[in-house]
Amino acid sequence: MHGLYEFNALDVYARGVYLWANGEFLAHGADHTGPFAFYSLHDYFVEVLFDLEFDTVVSLVPFKTGPRYDRLLSVLHIPNLLNT
Repeated sequence: MHGLYEFNALDVYARGVYLWANGEFLAHGADHTGPFAFYSLHDYFVEVLFDLEFDTVVSLVPFKTGPRYDRLLSVLHIPNLLNT
């Protein structure tokens, strides 16, 4: 399985298992909705939302563009390559 639509068809548990085995962590953060983390997986990204009160993953949402992509860029720390 490699496609975004195939990943999206899985239940939350299966998405987590597949993401932990095949994804690459990119960044994490938190806002008014709670803590979140971003991973790259094949040719798309996955946002993981957490619930700290119940110590659980709330959702794993695959995406390529849109508001989630903008939020990923806002927390992604890329070294300034011009100052090396």
